[in-house]
Amino acid sequence: MGFGFRAGDRRRLRQALGRSGNVRRFRRLQAVLWRAEGRSAAEVARLARVSRSSVYGWCAAYRRRQPGQPLSALFAEKPRSGRPRWAAGHLNDQGLQTLLHQSPLALGYQSAGWTLPLLATHLQKLGGGPRPSRATLQRRLHTLGWRWKRPRYVFTHPDPQQAKKNALC
Repeated sequence: MGFGFRAGDRRRLRQALGRSGNVRRFRRLQAVLWRAEGRSAAEVARLARVSRSSVYGWCAAYRRRQPGQPLSALFAEKPRSGRPRWAAGHLNDQGLQTLLHQSPLALGYQSAGWTLPLLATHLQKLGGGPRPSRATLQRRLHTLGWRWKRPRYVFTHPDPQQAKKNALC
């Protein structure tokens, strides 16, 4: 046994692993257990596919725990910061449908059809907030029944020489 773990720690960690229903919590508990069994931090980090600093942090948190504190609470997910969800409160689904039926040319853009980057730029100008991501727009348009496809060009007048050209091949 190594790295400052006591005799009952491995048993306690194994029991907590058996009760863990959360994958991330399970991986953290397993990393601490491997460390308690004497594996090096580098080996544990490689096996758990995390950084060594994460392994050191989880082991330190385990050692600092209060007596009687459940291990599930110790390794629970903490709130994470990130980009706020794009919310166009001023532009509901009906407003987005109306916008998509308009031509970008009529709105002053040099494009005959909407693209996701152009739509994101226009929505940013309308809302004045952060630019919506491509994934957000794709999800929202998909729920509205819109599909993005490249235009397929079709000849309106067939080539009168096509039969002769095919015969030469």
